[in-house]
Amino acid sequence: MRLFLAAALALSILAFTAGARHTALAAATATIIPNPDAYTCALPDFIGFEDLPDLYVLSPWVISNVQFTTSNWTVADFGTGNYNGKYPNGDFTAQGTHEAWLPPAGFDVAAAERFNGPPHFAPQQAAPSQDDEFPTISGRLDFVNGPASTFSLLISTAFDASLSGYTANGQLVGTATATSNIDTGAMTELKVQDATRDIAYVIVTGPLDAFAVDSFCSDAGVPVRPLTLPGGATIGVTGCGSTTPAALPAIFEFGVSIPVTAVPCVGHVFLGWSGGPCDGTASNPCNVPGTVAGTMTANFSP
Repeated sequence: MRLFLAAALALSILAFTAGARHTALAAATATIIPNPDAYTCALPDFIGFEDLPDLYVLSPWVISNVQFTTSNWTVADFGTGNYNGKYPNGDFTAQGTHEAWLPPAGFDVAAAERFNGPPHFAPQQAAPSQDDEFPTISGRLDFVNGPASTFSLLISTAFDASLSGYTANGQLVGTATATSNIDTGAMTELKVQDATRDIAYVIVTGPLDAFAVDSFCSDAGVPVRPLTLPGGATIGVTGCGSTTPAALPAIFEFGVSIPVTAVPCVGHVFLGWSGGPCDGTASNPCNVPGTVAGTMTANFSP
């Protein structure tokens, strides 16, 4: 992994906002995080990779409603000593010791388990330009439980890298871009947001073998209304109120029951369910099997 960059490579750590926006309610930001270990995520879905082993292949699995769609997303553990980090023991860093990266084509995981290579170029050599030795590579992440209104990650990169959000039909929401932040101990938080909750997937682009990402933070797991369950059951409402799972699983398992709670507006009451497994009752929550298909409705009244 050319997180094997020599410490002699010293580039700027400026951050800026960029990107076309499909609505005036979209935004993209880049923020320097001086101490990644102290970083916190206040949203429902967080992925930190700390509980996964080195060289674990993430694709095409789903973690906390995020699918690692691109085929070669892989975990790296700085604690193995096989990578150029964690700062100050190397140029790159992470929150904790684990991060995710996109290995080059043909990367051999079995061979890498035995590999402890040198820096990509020696300190006495001139640092190569990005165009000369570091072509870009992109990785896609999809939100399997519906679109998100916000998604962010931390990135450690030797050259320019970006996070772009897209709608389901491929329209660009916005792009946040980071410049080099290696050999500083800092990471850059790249974030895309859309108040209309229209971000269906994101694409991370950076220099091949010279960037790593960590600390995914999003609201992709928060359901929107009407709520569609994995078995195909759609939950709607009449009157003033909403429905929500009591605990939304990170990865849906077909046939698993999901408790669905009816929440009336202030000054309103929940009357009961129409359709579905709790039809004609006011059971709250209602346990809905993932195999159920059709429509059920939560009825509210002043």
